[in-house]
Amino acid sequence: MENPTTGLEAIPALGTVLSNALVAPEGPGLSLVTNKSLAELATAADRLVSIVEAARAAVVRELEIRDATQEVASCSVAEWLRREHSHTVQRARSIVKEAVRIGAFPELAAAHATGDVSTAQAVAIAKTLAELPDDLATAELAAATATMIGFAAEHDPADLSRLGWRLLENVAPDRVEEILGEQLAREERRAAAQRGLKLIPDHHGSWILRGSFDAAEGEELSAILSAYSESAWKKALDDPCPPKDKSHLLADALMTIVRAHQARGEAPLHGGDRPRVNLILPLGALISGLGEMALTGGSFVGADEARRLACDCDLIPAVLDDLGVPLDVGREKRLVTPEIRAALVLRDRGCAFPGCDRPPEVCEAHHIIPWWAGGPTSRDNLVLLCPHHHRRIEPGRGQTWDADNPHRWAIRLGADRLPEVIPPTGWDPRRRPRRHTRYTTSRITRSTPLRR
Repeated sequence: MENPTTGLEAIPALGTVLSNALVAPEGPGLSLVTNKSLAELATAADRLVSIVEAARAAVVRELEIRDATQEVASCSVAEWLRREHSHTVQRARSIVKEAVRIGAFPELAAAHATGDVSTAQAVAIAKTLAELPDDLATAELAAATATMIGFAAEHDPADLSRLGWRLLENVAPDRVEEILGEQLAREERRAAAQRGLKLIPDHHGSWILRGSFDAAEGEELSAILSAYSESAWKKALDDPCPPKDKSHLLADALMTIVRAHQARGEAPLHGGDRPRVNLILPLGALISGLGEMALTGGSFVGADEARRLACDCDLIPAVLDDLGVPLDVGREKRLVTPEIRAALVLRDRGCAFPGCDRPPEVCEAHHIIPWWAGGPTSRDNLVLLCPHHHRRIEPGRGQTWDADNPHRWAIRLGADRLPEVIPPTGWDPRRRPRRHTRYTTSRITRSTPLRR
């Protein structure tokens, strides 16, 4: 098999090989392909991936430049990618950001289009080029781009991200120290802007901790966690079943610090109360220890873990009405009471807009029929929305309330009293209701706790 070298001519040759090897029902698959040809096929396939991704990037750039999806679908390019092509929110945003970033350097986009530079390499090179001073001459920028494309033949994306100083030695040797100093100042400002921490449930029994700190804070955090983990590592070496690596011990170190802080009762009040973990379960299940127990965020724990949490956590029974809590406070009150918000959290468990992953604590209670239009403050007229989607759904105060305006997004409760979003005709001419996937994929039983 000849290895295709450049451009879209790779598609027919590679497609024929793959079709013959994989699609033919009675064929031998790839079992008869020699090792050398198999390696060549993998190389051609990987190159083809880059070429196709480059084609997508070119189209996405043009969509973004024209703001085309606002006209045809009443949404951003990233949201359109997520809805039409089933990307996650994060991946859709990355596709748009990467496409725009690569397109800022035409020579790099051209190398990407021929497969000479992979998508990951192109992103790394574009980031490095974007750090160059704005006052570089056109010839110097062209030389820098060519240099980085040349580096791609021997370096992976991680190496390319670290080769900025080599690039400067080639294109601006007299200004290396000055430019590096300016880059460091920009990096510090960017680190301050991007600084943050996220806790994300993976809905398979774990939470993912993801964050960004500036260089000094990172060193500080690393030092304290390493002190705990190294001490535990030395002790664990004598255990019959020592841990396989130190990542487990780093997690232990963080939770040791958190639990020590909680034991001292030093955490500030949150929403007028101390930090708590709420279990969604009937009291009988907690006593019997049978079945699984749901947490407010949608995670599940076993009976033993639930009992541990119950030792120092306040519990909200699943059947809220059994406590006699007044969930409907009518028109006398505009603001949502703690009891109603607890019911909304149990029902919605985050922003109800399809595809949004914002958790309950950052969401706002939206009146489906606005308060100013006569809507009551009751559970059946409220839904949790993040600020971004709240602004999208909320009608303008100066507008006449219309529950079925075909030119704007709307939200309602379905026959089963779960939220569903109605898109405008620009997005879907048939205006078919859409629901967040958590309402169809969650294992939390809803019929008992949420019906009155």
